[in-house]
Amino acid sequence: MHKIFSKIDQFFDHNWQLGILRPESGLQILNPDPTFIPYLKAQNARKNHILIRPNKTVESFFLLIDDVPWVTLESQHKAVIGSWFPGRFIVETSPKNFQLWLRFDSPLSLSKKIELLQHFKSDPACYPKSRFGRCPGFRNTKPKYLSKDSFFPLAKMIWIDYAKYADLLYTDFDSADLPARDYYEKGNESQTDFAFTLALLRRGVSDIEIKNRILVERSDWKNHFSESKKFNYLDRTIRKAKLVIGV
Repeated sequence: MHKIFSKIDQFFDHNWQLGILRPESGLQILNPDPTFIPYLKAQNARKNHILIRPNKTVESFFLLIDDVPWVTLESQHKAVIGSWFPGRFIVETSPKNFQLWLRFDSPLSLSKKIELLQHFKSDPACYPKSRFGRCPGFRNTKPKYLSKDSFFPLAKMIWIDYAKYADLLYTDFDSADLPARDYYEKGNESQTDFAFTLALLRRGVSDIEIKNRILVERSDWKNHFSESKKFNYLDRTIRKAKLVIGV
């Protein structure tokens, strides 16, 4: 475990946290001190979850992709046989199911993280802020993973690259046949967003893609300056638009 902790420490640039999630009482956050390892093992034996995440000071440089099956992991993140793309930290959390951390050399906004989650076909509804991943070297104690032999699967470190950074990928949202936001310009940012949302909903576009399209195509956010205000505003806009068209 000491070697695992050392590698995680380097991946997160010496800025990370441990979490003990107790289903009955909530989350305890600890500094990643190797002397805590016996305590963590004891907590894990009591069916508590042992988790990790970067500190808030460096969180914007990292992205967690969850619930990745092997075929997706191999097709999206493996360069050649025996070689992974750079800046990856891969954990097998249960048999043939993986979590993947990406490490970037520049900070990412929440909207860019959501864009990347969509690109990698992860669940963008999992808000990519302050998220914990599973710590390798401890067991995944979700009840559904309890085997017939009364063992929980061990979370395993498959690969970690703390010497390089991941390439920042962009996606076009498969939007070649969709109209641009400017087409619905009303002279008012909110009214333009609403008309654009109605048009995309009528074309069967998903909520998360609508949010991404507006985030990318709208430039003036002076009335919604924080990320949380932007996402709350977008949720309200989509709800109102759905009421209008009866979705």
